[in-house]
Amino acid sequence: MFGTGFFVKLQYNDIIIYGLMTNNHVINGESQNFEIYFEERKENISIKSNDIKFIFTDEFIDVTFIELKNEVFNRINPYFLTADDRECVITDPIMVIQYPANEPKDKNLQENENIQKLSASFGVIKSISGCNIVHGCSTYFASSGSPLINNSLHVVGIHKSTRGNDNYSTRLSIAKNAIITTYERKRKNEINNTMGIVNELSPENYEELKNHNLVNRKDNKVFILEGNKSILPIHFYRTNYAWFWTNETIPDYEMETLKNLQWTIIIPHEKINKNEKGLSPIYKILIMWLRLSEFMYL
Repeated sequence: MFGTGFFVKLQYNDIIIYGLMTNNHVINGESQNFEIYFEERKENISIKSNDIKFIFTDEFIDVTFIELKNEVFNRINPYFLTADDRECVITDPIMVIQYPANEPKDKNLQENENIQKLSASFGVIKSISGCNIVHGCSTYFASSGSPLINNSLHVVGIHKSTRGNDNYSTRLSIAKNAIITTYERKRKNEINNTMGIVNELSPENYEELKNHNLVNRKDNKVFILEGNKSILPIHFYRTNYAWFWTNETIPDYEMETLKNLQWTIIIPHEKINKNEKGLSPIYKILIMWLRLSEFMYL
């Protein structure tokens, strides 16, 4: 598998980390040996598992972030983009810097034999919903993992897929929250795994969730609120860095289905999200409880 990636600086208060960012479906952590091609230098650089200081990857939001050791950064000397902390809005002009595969002239060529070149595509933000930014920039195979860049030349999203006529990116703010939260929890030894495997629930925490009518639907990740048949159910998704919720109907609990839904993140101590305003009071109370419980049940 190959795709596009970029180096980025992430900062939250006094926490600053530098790393390589791309999609989970480009680098998923199963193999931590890969190559980076630098267009400007026309150079391939091999990265081995012992070059890596910290890795975050999550199929759910389709993001991978890799912090390399200082000696590796010094050796390859990359340019780091800056993450934009401000949320973008619909019709904002944006561009995708990408390394897509071209359609091969010889149809007998395999995908990994397609000729590639660095390119930029321009468009606007069409919509923002849940974890996603839908944008109008043209992309192609191997554009996955490209940075979505605003007028200030800061990163606001990570391109991940095309569905019909729409291109989807993960919002940088969601990815940044996931990465820095995981980074800090790992540093404090609150979690062991940073590659999408959630902590086991203790019997006490599991019982507490049941007391709030949150019933496990799959792998202690997907929960549904039961006990009130007069209102439409909403689902909750649990990770090591946050809870999410959605009121969309879920036909099955396979990851390909789950990650394409419109989820809203529950950030501890955040003000009420605008998406919560139309919910039934029972859901608002539950979401507030999850928000105030911070990471107790993650």
